[in-house]
Amino acid sequence: NKLKPRRDSPMSDDLTSGENLQGNAAYGALLMEIREGRLSPGDRLRETDLAARFGVSRTPVREAIRQLEADGLVTHLPRVGATVRKLDYSEVMELYEMRSVLECTAARMAARVASDVEITELAAICEEIAKSGKGTEASRLNRQFHRALLEAAKNRFL
Repeated sequence: NKLKPRRDSPMSDDLTSGENLQGNAAYGALLMEIREGRLSPGDRLRETDLAARFGVSRTPVREAIRQLEADGLVTHLPRVGATVRKLDYSEVMELYEMRSVLECTAARMAARVASDVEITELAAICEEIAKSGKGTEASRLNRQFHRALLEAAKNRFL
């Protein structure tokens, strides 16, 4: 599944549909950069810099930042502005606990219903991960493996 900009971003009624599309694209681009680690926890989100980088005005970037704040991925710090949110230790522990439960469930379901092609794909990704060592490529392959595992589970709620 490729990351797609959100269609339900709360854009102002007075924005044109072009700005709305730009806002969705800005949201999707920022979300992808956070997910892929190009924007790290604590990084400042400067509207002017992001607008220039994405080739849009500041308005769609501002709306995207607001949506990411509503999603819990961005926070506003006094005298700093918008930053990618840092999770505290207890949040990280809770997150990994839930991820463990969900991924075990996905693996169990995939073991029951995955096709031979899906199992072969998962095994191939595991081999690539083993060869890649550590770093960006291993992280990308890890995400790819977990996406493939969720797809193989054939459960739309996972």
